[in-house]
Amino acid sequence: MYPQATFPPITLLVGRFSTGGTVNNGRIFIGFEFFGTDAGAPLDELNGFGRANQKSFARDLPTLVAHEHSHFLSSRAGSRAGRSGAPMLHTALNEGVGELVAELVAGAPIFRGFYVGWQQREREFWEAFDRERTSTDISRWLYNQGNATDAWPGDLGYFMGYRIAQAYYLRATDKTAALRDLIALRDPDALYAASGYRGSGPPIVP
Repeated sequence: MYPQATFPPITLLVGRFSTGGTVNNGRIFIGFEFFGTDAGAPLDELNGFGRANQKSFARDLPTLVAHEHSHFLSSRAGSRAGRSGAPMLHTALNEGVGELVAELVAGAPIFRGFYVGWQQREREFWEAFDRERTSTDISRWLYNQGNATDAWPGDLGYFMGYRIAQAYYLRATDKTAALRDLIALRDPDALYAASGYRGSGPPIVP
């Protein structure tokens, strides 16, 4: 799918429910505390983020590794889309590409469970996203699950970025070239325009 791929070391560690995964110093780090429960595990002592993001080891660990791997590959390709101070569209696309790569490689994006419900309001979310996409204030869209409400869920930027990346990939005749464009993210604004995304996409199933 991506001939330029290289595969860094992956470290599984037990953290403090701050992040499920990240890339640093050429390595992928996975917060294994998000994968240590089963249906009978008590979750009442976890914070809201910890409870909402408990994952299945067998089903969800490969999706998270694939998502983080995309960030590693994007960095190697010279992408600056996820850097601090970037326009919100760029950061959302950086995460959305990770979600698409997780789907292509491992069968589903990380936040599929959230997306199933959010697709009912997808047009509404996109209209707000499109108005704010050039802002460098990402606080309403990304890394904000701690401030989520029923009216405005957290991490909606992942959803918007995923839908844009998905639309771009599905429209492309040359899928290898499309994936290379998405991972490199050299011109996120042009990619957004070329995607044709306008607030709707294929049905997302649980």
